[in-house]
Amino acid sequence: MSQGVATEELKSELSVQAVTYRALFLRLIDNGYSESLLQSRYGLSLSYLDAEENRVPLDRYYALWRDAVSYTKEPDLALQLAAEELSQSMGLVGHVFFNCKTLRSAIEHYQRYYRIVNESIQIELQSNDQDFAICYHVKEPAIYSSYEMEYSLALAAYRARRLLQSGLDIRYVSFPHSKPAYAASYETLFQCPVKFDQPVASIVFNAAYLDYPMPRN
Repeated sequence: MSQGVATEELKSELSVQAVTYRALFLRLIDNGYSESLLQSRYGLSLSYLDAEENRVPLDRYYALWRDAVSYTKEPDLALQLAAEELSQSMGLVGHVFFNCKTLRSAIEHYQRYYRIVNESIQIELQSNDQDFAICYHVKEPAIYSSYEMEYSLALAAYRARRLLQSGLDIRYVSFPHSKPAYAASYETLFQCPVKFDQPVASIVFNAAYLDYPMPRN
């Protein structure tokens, strides 16, 4: 079996939580894309995407990212959507995260349950005396999506910074993909240095924050 065929099979086998797909659908509809055409093209309805237990194949999800960026002509669409999602429902993983007592406990639960959100990404936690890193590993480099990774890291960083009682000062974030033309949007939204062409996508902050209380306790 060729590498290309194996990659396509992996994309069709892995899935994402359907509600993750919903924000892209709504953005396209808001920009004048026909809802019926979206349903015909992707075989999904908004009612299907509303249910947290439903899943969408990874290849279909990533195809929608590409189509959405092309149609809206907004290359930083993933960063925009992450900021907008702050006011939306957080879903099961988000509620588990923010009902923990400390940031440490929240991140450990985030690692444990993230597979529900996207089966292609595995969370690894790394620490030393000063820094703590949340690392996002893709199962195969060939199925990496810069849009999905931008969205995932931005959403996590924004919510933690907004909801942690003391705020969160991020040392830096990193991405495996190369620096895009809209790189200025990263530093504006992440409010910290951004590194590209790195071995892994990550959010790095001072380890002292791990013992900080979460807002609902």
